[in-house]
Amino acid sequence: MGLVKMELWIIRHGETVGNIEGVFQGHKDGKLSEKGIEQAKLAGLRLAEVQFAEVFCSDLGRTKETASHILYHHPHLKVTYTGVLREKGGGALEGKPLALTFDETVEDPRSYRPENGECWLDVMERAKAFLSDVVSLHVFPANCSVIKDEQKLTDKPKECPRVLAVTHGGFIKEFVNAYREIKGMGLSEEIAKNTAIYVFRIECSNCKGICQGTCPAKTFTIIMTMENDNTHLKE
Repeated sequence: MGLVKMELWIIRHGETVGNIEGVFQGHKDGKLSEKGIEQAKLAGLRLAEVQFAEVFCSDLGRTKETASHILYHHPHLKVTYTGVLREKGGGALEGKPLALTFDETVEDPRSYRPENGECWLDVMERAKAFLSDVVSLHVFPANCSVIKDEQKLTDKPKECPRVLAVTHGGFIKEFVNAYREIKGMGLSEEIAKNTAIYVFRIECSNCKGICQGTCPAKTFTIIMTMENDNTHLKE
């Protein structure tokens, strides 16, 4: 049976060598810089006492490396690696300087899709799919379309579960835009800082806890309670 409340914690990976070089990393693995490793360790310390029910992580190297420093404090947790949480695919632009990846002649930058790559609307659809599936897993007893083939679910804790997602700046931007769309707000271009944390509280909006996750309407409310917070870095 699903639960009526949950928290979704989202964190960006630590600084990478590619970030320092200013290149479009996209679906390339990437590697944390020395500073990025330290950032990931500090993030791990900050999250050490947070009780997570599940962890999802982009299957790219820089997020896996970041997650390893967080999971050091949660050795009992298994992580599910998934392409759903990947950065925006740059296709032919990957590995090139960021300054060369912006085409000012494009009328609608959000729908521009480079050769063999993704547009921002594609990433937003992935973000919406991930949100829908996480809600299905923890708020309503529904089948999930994106994660179900990558993970067999275990029994859920009785209290409000916390789910952690380790991902990328571009994905987080579009997840926030999906949230803002739900709230009737405009788009945001703010980029998550390295190892910045976002927290979203989600619950059944129809039954207010009475349904115990069996509400047929399957409608939910979502509130962002933490945004782009990297105070653990003391920068």
